Amino acid sequence: MKGNLGIGSLLKNRMTLLIGLTAFLLTVSLVLASRHSHQASGAATALTIAHQPLLIAGPGRVEPSSEDIKIGSELSGRLKLVKVEEGDAIHRGEVLAELENGDYRAQVESAGANVVAKEATLRK
Repeated sequence: MKGNLGIGSLLKNRMTLLIGLTAFLLTVSLVLASRHSHQASGAATALTIAHQPLLIAGPGRVEPSSEDIKIGSELSGRLKLVKVEEGDAIHRGEVLAELENGDYRAQVESAGANVVAKEATLRK
């Protein structure tokens, strides 16, 4: 009986040791995972703070860096009409000036006449 008691005691000690070792390893892995998630969370917070725009508030007035603003047109020509004055507020898409377009109208009318002539030729 003493031999059985020794084996049973040995198995019981091994089982206790195995359970204790498993509990220890589980605790260590939870602690390491917790530390890693806190470090990742801190890095994400620092990254979020770094990408936020800096806001500075104060009284004042916004002025352009230069008083000269260059505008242009796809077409060249002489100005027929300027619809704004210096200092006027303008908006995107607003017509500021008109060009003399007599030459362009003549070209369009000439092209239209050519189209009519070509169509007449096709009908014959």
